[in-house]
Amino acid sequence: MLKFEPVEAYQTAPWLERMHECGTSMQNHRVRHVYFTHGTFVGSSPLGIIDLFAEILEPWMIERLKILVKAGIDLIMDDTGNYTGAYIDDFQTALGQEIPCSAIIWDSGNYHLGQRQLSSGTPQWRDAADRNPGQRYRR
Repeated sequence: MLKFEPVEAYQTAPWLERMHECGTSMQNHRVRHVYFTHGTFVGSSPLGIIDLFAEILEPWMIERLKILVKAGIDLIMDDTGNYTGAYIDDFQTALGQEIPCSAIIWDSGNYHLGQRQLSSGTPQWRDAADRNPGQRYRR
């Protein structure tokens, strides 16, 4: 396994070279996919408020609200406790485009139901080609 030294600045030539080496190593170890997930309070419904509207709004409206909330959080938080779509795209490109990379989007509430959602396999999935906030999440 390659040891990644964090002294290489993001997107510099040494970083790109090291990431490409990591991609080669990952391919040699038959890694088929890389999944990124964000931390608490930077997801699609950090306080669980959107779910309170589930009985009065159509499911597509709930999904759209979550997409908009996540896009806003990505804009504000950038990479603080969070993997933005831009970073995941850069990561996949730096690895050599051979290993697909996706985001796992979960509500991210710091409460039992929010954490159960992540552990129970009900988060939303978003592929590298699905980064437009106007598009739907994939499951």
